[in-house]
Amino acid sequence: MVKVEFIESGLQHLTPGTRSRIEMGEMNGQAAIRKTFLIPESVESDELARAIALYRKSLINARLNIPKNYYVQTTASRMEIVDQFIAGTNVNKMIQDNHPNTAPVWEKMIHQLCGANAGDHSLALIDVKPDNFLIDEEGVLYYVDLIPPMIFDSEGLISPWMPTIYKYDRQTATFLFGDTGGQVTRLLSLCELSYSQAVYDRLKEQALAIVVAGNLPPAIIEYIITQILDGFPDLYKIYGATRKSK
Repeated sequence: MVKVEFIESGLQHLTPGTRSRIEMGEMNGQAAIRKTFLIPESVESDELARAIALYRKSLINARLNIPKNYYVQTTASRMEIVDQFIAGTNVNKMIQDNHPNTAPVWEKMIHQLCGANAGDHSLALIDVKPDNFLIDEEGVLYYVDLIPPMIFDSEGLISPWMPTIYKYDRQTATFLFGDTGGQVTRLLSLCELSYSQAVYDRLKEQALAIVVAGNLPPAIIEYIITQILDGFPDLYKIYGATRKSK
């Protein structure tokens, strides 16, 4: 058996929403990132371990680039995952810094979302926000948020179901993460709230051009356009938020 050892660098980050700890270090001489996830009482550790492998397969099937996995270890209450560390910049930072390559990277991100569509739904459940996509030093775009794992069950709903994490009902969570219309409109509504009007308008126009020119079903294209024109009423209904004044 090959001994697997993670050497900590001391740099840590806590994510309270998913009750996890992220640590930087190395695995067998390679830069790595360790994520320790506290398993909610509503989910069995074995179920979560199986979901990790299936989730990675679904993301690859959806043609998303994801970091290599080095190992997964579970106990009754905790899961530890060590993945390849991707050196690069997340899309949110590029937008905030007005990076000169923001436009092509943003377009690549939208193309990946549209390409992950299977007709009436996405091929994978994806937490679509700029922070979760990272461009590496060679120009490869990665999706890096693999915790918690999200797969479709036999009824097409998000699984394993962890209400303490998602904070809304199962159907809504499935729509937000597993429907291309939900993914794109959620992304753009987050951008509207996060960036200036000028930046949001630019991102919106780029995204719309790709959505309209792509191979998405007409009903999804119409839904996305209508939601944008009407100010994302479905998203504001879900989140109970009021529109941000510009």
